[in-house]
Amino acid sequence: MGAIAIQPQLSNPDPAQSVILVGTGETNSSSDSYYGLGILRSPDAGNTWTLITQDSRRTRSFAGMGFSKIAFSTTNPNLVVAAVAAASQGINENLENPNTVNRGIYYSTDGGLSWTYASMKDNGVTIDPGSATSVVFNPVAGKFFAAMRYHGIILPATA
Repeated sequence: MGAIAIQPQLSNPDPAQSVILVGTGETNSSSDSYYGLGILRSPDAGNTWTLITQDSRRTRSFAGMGFSKIAFSTTNPNLVVAAVAAASQGINENLENPNTVNRGIYYSTDGGLSWTYASMKDNGVTIDPGSATSVVFNPVAGKFFAAMRYHGIILPATA
């Protein structure tokens, strides 16, 4: 497992209804980093799970990838961002095919039920998909910040 996030309980204080997201796959750039198959989502504090294997448009598969980090907004608990990177064994087993296309930042506006790929820009120019190594939500700024390999810190979404 590469990432785990629990939805902030702003709108629903019942712990039994906590949404948990688990991003599968390792992204630590070692030769034995095992790949994932997607995001496991539990709407009921871990009692039941569903595997989400691709983005909502069904154009980007999560197979062969790894999830570096998943972060919920603390001001809008339905907004969540996931950082997706390469996993060595996913590349070796040709699951990430074609290479790099599915790496990057994905976001969800419905608590992780569906996911959309975020086009990233560096100095106003859309960049090719690449590994995202981390993402955090800054509640003071009301923004997510993501670390993109070879590009630095990017602002993919606001709350």
